[in-house]
Order: sequence, then structure tokens, then C-alpha cells
Amino acid sequence: MKNKKNIILIILLISTTFLSVVSVKLINTTATSGFYPKPKPPNENVKWNFDNGTIIGWSFKMYNGSALMIHTDIYLNISATKYYKNYYSEYLYDSLDYYGIELTYLYFNTTTNTLDVLNDFDGNPLICNHSLVNFTYYYGLGDFYHGPGVLTSDPVWIYINPFIPMNNSELMVQWCADRLVDDYYIWLASDPSSTTVLVYDNMTIIQNNEGEYVEAQYDPNGILQSAEMFTHAIWDPTNFPEGLTFNYTRIFDFNPLDDVEWSKDIGDEFYIGMRDEMKCNITGFINGTYCSNPFQIPTYFQEVKANISVWNYTINSWEILDDNVTIGIANDMSPIILEAMMTEGGGPTIIVPKGTTGEEIAEAYSPMFMFYPEGEITYGAYWAKMVDTATGKDAFTEYFPDGLIKYIYSRGLMAPEDMVIFYKNSTIISDDHDFEIEPYSTDEFDVHVNMSVSDDTHLLFAGMHLNPMNLTLDDGLLFIDLFVNDTKNLVGLVNITIDYDSSKYGYVKTWHFNMSADGGKGAWEEIPFTIVDVGKIMISADNLSFFALSAVPYPGTFTLYEDATDPDTDGKFKLWWDASSDADSYSIYKSSNPITTLTGTETLVKSGITGLEEPITETANGTYYYVVVAINKADQILSNYVEVEVEISPEPEEGEEEEEEEEEEEEEPSDGIIPGYSLFLVLILFTTITSILIRKHRKKI
Repeated sequence: MKNKKNIILIILLISTTFLSVVSVKLINTTATSGFYPKPKPPNENVKWNFDNGTIIGWSFKMYNGSALMIHTDIYLNISATKYYKNYYSEYLYDSLDYYGIELTYLYFNTTTNTLDVLNDFDGNPLICNHSLVNFTYYYGLGDFYHGPGVLTSDPVWIYINPFIPMNNSELMVQWCADRLVDDYYIWLASDPSSTTVLVYDNMTIIQNNEGEYVEAQYDPNGILQSAEMFTHAIWDPTNFPEGLTFNYTRIFDFNPLDDVEWSKDIGDEFYIGMRDEMKCNITGFINGTYCSNPFQIPTYFQEVKANISVWNYTINSWEILDDNVTIGIANDMSPIILEAMMTEGGGPTIIVPKGTTGEEIAEAYSPMFMFYPEGEITYGAYWAKMVDTATGKDAFTEYFPDGLIKYIYSRGLMAPEDMVIFYKNSTIISDDHDFEIEPYSTDEFDVHVNMSVSDDTHLLFAGMHLNPMNLTLDDGLLFIDLFVNDTKNLVGLVNITIDYDSSKYGYVKTWHFNMSADGGKGAWEEIPFTIVDVGKIMISADNLSFFALSAVPYPGTFTLYEDATDPDTDGKFKLWWDASSDADSYSIYKSSNPITTLTGTETLVKSGITGLEEPITETANGTYYYVVVAINKADQILSNYVEVEVEISPEPEEGEEEEEEEEEEEEEPSDGIIPGYSLFLVLILFTTITSILIRKHRKKI
């Protein structure tokens, strides 16, 4: 975590200083003639199929794992196509003759809305040599040489070969791909011999058996159209444990701010709520550039400035809390730029450009994965939610289609404490006034308010499903914020009617927040309500405050099971059941009759069970019906009943046992004894008969 925080600190602290600028005239990107280098290369008709002076741009994204760390535009000028005689640098293997492209770094000047040359600290244009070609031995990815001046951290913006030469009428895609394997080796970090090279039309795919890859698609004139590279970043596995992904898409719009459109203008006001009433007054829109990443790639932005005022209940007036605060910051690529918000001293993003989608919000918040690697992000039309599955902390952000804040909350994820910020509807009322409140992030309640005032009064109101106060309210489901700028104008009671699903919720209570309670810390206090109809209640109050409704969902249906034999011969078996949603505990009852409702005649077996099974023992013979009851504060619900028949064989009495044993001994014959005869008599009889038979036999002989 410490290393991750260091990365963020680096990203926030590094900045680029532009010492001087030179304007560049934009020209057509379509080539009018090929470049034929001299001396002539050994391959026939090899050429670069674009012109010097061509401005090229790419939309660049860098991901650390799934966290989007950089999203900006890159601008370069093809300032020369050169022949380098006996050229050498630390990035190339040998001193050879090369043909290549000289590129000049450009940046978008947010003051003049032009592309200008980026200079180093000595005032010299920053240049680099790319796509160096030795047609006999080697095709070089690039030499990151930057002219006579050097920045403290040299900008390296292109990690994928941006140009391919032509041979006759075809791009030399295969030839270049085969020779680029050695160059990409420094990124893909594996033996080049294990690398696979695939070529489809003008696309090159280079991949290895470690899952790393480079995919590059080129335009017909040989300029990079789109590319993606994934590397395990083995040179820094601590800070990049999930690897890095670089993504490039060619662009032709060189103004990164011209598509940003806000719904508010200078002088417009709108209102937000936290614990206090707050007013935002738009004071200006400022274009800027910052370079907070270690790759020295500028990020361009337009920020919205506002004065923030808070309502002072003592003097009944607005007081400026902070002036010229950044409440929104965006460019064409991203509606929310977190690093810039922190750099510019802003707080939560209160406004985003019109039409910002939930997917864009989710991508803007993906850097949070650096701190919460087990986080999960979901999103809808205009909202995004992040949950840290390891801790249960979460954050939710939703904006209106026009880009104004609708509802933001964080429960320990983006702030040390729970935080809720929400948009407040604003209107001037007079006399008797009826209006509806549509609570944010929930459609379970319909809220109608009736109030009367004696004079024109400024009314602010909102509803939501999460508690906007710092103090917990158990089972709170709906929170309503009502505010008028002059409570003396209130006439009679304020009536708040709430419709809710009475088949789903019970144990309903209503509350208001007493700001002055507990020495000014405030406290939720229960207040009465009137039942208007089934599922409809009304709160009547003589003052305005935060109001709340708490309720508990009824326990959900569930099924009971048993594992007794039929019949059960020992009276021991187990009951178990599915979980009942929202149940606090379970109780087991039994009866000699089927149980479909509790009548008071059933026997309580056990109560206060929080698990989902219970052993049953010491059950006498008979037929029993068991049921489990799921219980919470709202109600209780019965499971199905199960029938168990217990039939245990009776054990004989002590005297009967001795008698039976004696009878068994008398009847049981001993070994070698015929029942009813002596063994000695049997032997004499056998001997006598045998002697008679022998004598008769001898007489015959």
C-alpha cells in the first residue's frame, strides 16, 4: 500500500514547465508524394508514404491492471524524414546506417487553442527519432533522443512502432514485424525465440507464452491507426503487480476541450445538501494543463469554478464558505479527472459535462483500484457504484442527464467518514403549496408535501434512501430534507404523506432530526404519525427539519427439512432449513397435529436460534409435527411443517429377562448330545447293534 501511495504522490507532484512555445501550422495528413531516402536503400522502391510537416495524434490510455491511470491525447509533428549515417545510441545495438522519422513533440496551448512545440528546459524543441530502419540488418523501434536539451524526466509517449515503410504498393508489415520482435523484447520480457508473430492485412500481432502481446493496426499510408500492448512490467512488479496496458487510437481532432459542454453558465446558482444547506454560484470556466504523471504526458482540462455558501441559521442568511472552488474538471476524454481535482484544490465532483454516462463515471473512478484491489464497479445509465469486497465499504455517484450532481455517498471508501451530498430542488412558494418529492436511488416510496406560507418563501427540498446525517438511524429507509429561508412565514402544520408497500414492510416509525439536541450535535427523535390508509401514513409537524421513516422488511418464506427414518427407531434426528431473508432468529415448535399457524397449544422446542439447523433428541414414540418460525421486529413467518413418526422397540423388564435366559439354557443342546438321551446309552446301543450284524454276516460265510 505504501508503494501505491508513493505512485499517487509522484503522479500528483511531478509537473511540466513550458519555457517557450513555437506555433505550428496544421497541414493535411494526406500524403501528396512518397519520401525516397538517399542514399537509396537496398530494397527497391522503398519509401515513406506521408509528408514532412504532417501532424499526427493518438488518444492514449495507460492501465495499471484494470485501473485507468492516464487518459490523454498525444500530438506529434513529422518534422523530418532522415538518413542517419553510422548512427549509435544506447537504445540501439550497433552503429549502423539508418533511415528514420524525426518527430517533434507538440502540446495543446489552452490559452490560444493551438498546437505548439513543446520545448525543453533550455528552450530547444523536444524531438525524437522513431521507426529507424537498417534495411540490411535491423529495423529499430525508436531512439528516444531529444536534441541538445534534456528534461529532468524525458517524455516517452510512443511505445509502439508508429510507422511502416512501403515497398512498391504494399506496406512492409511482415518484414517490419519480424524485425520488431527484438525491440519489443524489452517490454515483453521473454526470450524472442518464444515469440509468435502474426500478420493480417495491415495488422501485426506479436505475443509470447507469458500472455504479453503487442497488437498494431496501420493505415494504408503506414501510420499507426490503433494499437495495444500488455506487459507484466517485470522491472517494477511491486508497483505494477497486475501489469501495464498501453492503448493508442489515432485521432484527427487536435482540440481536447472543444467537446466539453456544461449545463451551467457564469452567474448560475444551484443548491446542494449535506448536513447543512449549501449554495453553489458559478464564477468561471478555466482551461489548463497539468502533467502529474511520471511519463511527462500533459493532460488538458477545463475546470468549473464556484463560490460555495452555507446557510447561517443565526442570522438567516447565506455566508460564503469558500470562493473559487473547483467543483468540476473534465476534457473530451474524461468527465472526471481525479488527479486534476486534487491538484487544483477541489473537493467532490459536483458537476460533469452534459450527457456523461455511468460507464464514463466508472472508468474515471477506476484508479481507486490502486487502493482497493478487491473492488468491484457496477454502473447504469448515469450512475456508478464501487464496492470493496474485502471490507464492505462502498461509494455511489449519480448525476442528472444535464451533468448536475444528483446523489453522492461514500461509506468509508473515498472519505474517512460517511459522506452524503445531494442536489436540492429549489423554488419560491407562496400561500398554500403542494408538491411531490422523488427520493433519489429508490422508487419504493411516494412522498407528497403540503405546506402554507404567509409570504414569498424560498423552499429547498430533497429525498433519498441513505441517511444524510452523521448519526445512525437503525432501519432508516427514507430521508426527507425540507428547508425554507424564513420559518416565520410558515402557517399551520407541514403535512408529509408517505406511501409504502405494507405487504413488504412492518415496524414502521417516523423521526425528525433535532439539530439542537445533545449540545448541538443533534439527535434523531421519534415523532408520531397518522395512518391514512393501508400503506399510507402522514407526518404533521410545526417546524421543518430532516424527517425519516424507518421500517423492517417482513421475514421471507423458507423451507424446513428433516432426516428422520420412517419410522424413526431411536428418536434422534436433525431439522434444517433455508435462510429466511431479514430474519433475526428462529424458533422450533412441535405438536401432535399439523401446524399451519400458532394457536398457543404447540410446544416450544427451542427459541433464539441464529443458525440454520438443530438436532432433536430424546423423543418418545408417537407422531410429531415440527415447524420453524422466522422472527424479526416486523413480524414472524412459519415454515412448512414436517411429520416425524417415532417407533422405538420397548425394552423388557428385569424379571422377564432372567426367565427368558433360563428357558434358552434348557432348550439349547450341548455339543455331541442328542436331545432327551444320555451319550453313554447311545454308545452301548450302537456297539450292541454293530456286534449282532457282524455275527450274522460270519454265519452266512
